[in-house]
Amino acid sequence: MTHRALVLRRGAVVEEGTTDQITTHPAHTYTRALLAAAEHATPPDRGLTSQRLRTRR
Repeated sequence: MTHRALVLRRGAVVEEGTTDQITTHPAHTYTRALLAAAEHATPPDRGLTSQRLRTRR
C-alpha cells in the first residue's frame, strides 16, 4: 500500500497527504464523498469467481 496519496478532481489536486491522514481525516468535501461512495461498493467475491472458473473447465 502507498504511504502518500493525492485526490484529484477534474484534473486538479484537491487534497494531498499520507494515506492514513486522507482516509481517516479527509479535509476536502470531495475526498469525503469519494470515501463514502467506496464504503457502499461491494468487492467481487473472489472465492466464488475462482470456483466458477474451475467448474467451467
